[in-house]
Amino acid sequence: MIAILTVAVAWITVPEATASRPHRSSFGAWIAPLPTPVQVTRDFTPPSQRWLAGHRGVDLKAPIGAPVRSAGPGRIVYAGDLAGRPVVSIQHAPGVRTTYEPVTANVSIGDRVRVGQRIGRIAPDDDHDSALHWGLKVRGIYVNPLRLIAGAVILKPSDGPGQKPRVIARPIRAYKSE
Repeated sequence: MIAILTVAVAWITVPEATASRPHRSSFGAWIAPLPTPVQVTRDFTPPSQRWLAGHRGVDLKAPIGAPVRSAGPGRIVYAGDLAGRPVVSIQHAPGVRTTYEPVTANVSIGDRVRVGQRIGRIAPDDDHDSALHWGLKVRGIYVNPLRLIAGAVILKPSDGPGQKPRVIARPIRAYKSE
C-alpha cells in the first residue's frame, strides 16, 4: 500500500496550456516532447557529485509507439543506439543539449529540427517502462528539463490534506554564451 501511494504522489501533471504552447526563454521557444497533458513518473534527482549515481533527467509517461517531438529548435547530433537503447540528442544553442530515450528516430545526424517537429517514437525498453527519459545539459551540467517548459513554475501535488503543492521546477534564467 505504501509503494502504491508513493507512486501516485510522485506523478506530476504539467498543464496542457504550459506544455503544448511554446514557452519563450533565453534559449528560444520550448514545448513538452510528448502530447499533453504530460505526467512525470520520475523526478530529476541529480547526484551530489558529478561522478555519483543519480537520475539526470525526468521520465514522462508515454506508451510504446507514442510520437516524440523536439522540445526546441536545433540540430540532431546523435540518433542511434547507445548502451543498447535508442537515443536522440539535439544541440539547441551553444552549450544547450537535450536527449530523448528510448526513441526510435525518424531523423538523422545533421538534420535541423524546429520546435514540435516529430523526431521519432517511443521504443520498448526495460529501464524506462512506458516512459520517455528526457534530459537537458547546459554547459556540460545536467539541469532539470522541466525548467524549459515552466511558464512560471511546475508544481508537484501536496503530500497531504491542507498542504500546499511544492515547486519542483523554475524557469531557466538568462543564458549568456562565452
